Amino acid sequence: MVACTRAPGADSESLKSSAGSVTAEFAILLPVCVALVAVFIGVATLQFRQVEALRSLDEYARQVELGVPIAQIKRDAVVRGVNLQSNDSDGLTCLTRNLDFKLFGLQLSTQRISRCALAPGN
Repeated sequence: MVACTRAPGADSESLKSSAGSVTAEFAILLPVCVALVAVFIGVATLQFRQVEALRSLDEYARQVELGVPIAQIKRDAVVRGVNLQSNDSDGLTCLTRNLDFKLFGLQLSTQRISRCALAPGN
């Protein structure tokens, strides 16, 4: 025969109150954890977009070095959805674009990034 004994003070009311405190802790921690994961994903997305923008500017700068006309490079950029500006000075061509940082639809900042290349023959 098995005898069940209760610990002192372990009545049904104390068991209910401890279950309620676990529920309250869960209700507080779950939204915080979800928010942290969402912010992490948003920041990782921003970093990915910045790396991709730099890669595209590097590609356009290489095209300048190969002698591709700026007008053609800008047309290719428009097809890709990139607003590209160029500035020529003493044989050095600088390509610039603005990268908007948005997190969940909120505009955080705009970063102006640029890459420069020597035109052929300079």
